[in-house]
Order: sequence, then C-alpha cells, then structure tokens
Amino acid sequence: MSSDEHQAANSVWHDVCAESELDPEFPVSVEVEGEKVGVFKVGDQAYALEDICPHAYSMGKIYSWMGAPI
Repeated sequence: MSSDEHQAANSVWHDVCAESELDPEFPVSVEVEGEKVGVFKVGDQAYALEDICPHAYSMGKIYSWMGAPI
C-alpha cells in the first residue's frame, strides 16, 4: 500500500493496494483518511465504495431476488 496521491478531474486519488491484491470474489477493505473503503474488481475495472453494510440502514424488510423476505 502507498500513501501517494494523484490529482485527477478535481478529485484526489489514493493508491491503496496493488492490482494483484484484488480478487473478483472478495473486496479488499482499506482505510483512507480515516474512512473505511471497500475496493473490488469487476472485469478489468477497479471500484471503491464506502465500506458499510447496506443492511445497517434498512427501513424495513429486505427481500431476496426471488421476493422472499430475508
């Protein structure tokens, strides 16, 4: 991991892991400026999102793709 920063399109980018560390089956959890971030790979692209559980903020029942409550 590296703390190098890159300026691009009015955003600050941080190097957080090597591409070889990204497994399409499992996201990598990293911390950037005190915030947890989930980094994952889909195809040839890497993505980063706030590392939170989507269930934590549910306003009601959560349904599976088949419509059954979880």
